[in-house]
Amino acid sequence: MNSILKLLEERSLYVHIILFKIYISHNGKIKMPPIGNLRQEVKALFGTSFSKDIYSASEEYLITSGYVEDMFMGLSLMGRNYFENWIRNFESLSEEEREKLNTKLAPKMVDFFGLAEKANTVLDIVSNLLALNDKV
Repeated sequence: MNSILKLLEERSLYVHIILFKIYISHNGKIKMPPIGNLRQEVKALFGTSFSKDIYSASEEYLITSGYVEDMFMGLSLMGRNYFENWIRNFESLSEEEREKLNTKLAPKMVDFFGLAEKANTVLDIVSNLLALNDKV
């Protein structure tokens, strides 16, 4: 049972990272595939921890759930709504939770999300996403 839960958690992490990258690539616009090679960027982010199987399962999950349009991974309206609702959950963080998110990101994370000039912490990224969400 623990191995199943671990797989679900890992897939969920990959799914949200992929959705994040697609969303940021085109400022929340739908039906536009991400810029660059998504698989290679995720692989670079995870380094030796990258799992081809979990990445493939995450892509399949996004496609079959209707969060992306097709194998080119363009965000669907349902996918954008899901991601924006997920991000909105961060608006109600307590002060203690905000403090935990106010930790410095590794340079690899900053580069991956393409927010280097705007974000140095997890809290910065969440704040930037909420601001971007308001513009969409």
